[in-house]
Amino acid sequence: QAAKEAFLVELFRQQKLTHRQLAEALGLSRYETDGVLKRHEVHCDLTLDDVFRDAATSRQTRPR
Repeated sequence: QAAKEAFLVELFRQQKLTHRQLAEALGLSRYETDGVLKRHEVHCDLTLDDVFRDAATSRQTRPR
């Protein structure tokens, strides 16, 4: 589990995953994901564009 978390956090750091994708891959809430990022010393400065992109991803990936 720790290796998976570290790998996914690194993808997030490289901007290959959105915050929402990271949370879903880890099976965590947004706030729990923030805690994971803090533990890995990744500072998450979400822009408004990031929020809109996460919302669009959510709409596309949610079951219908």
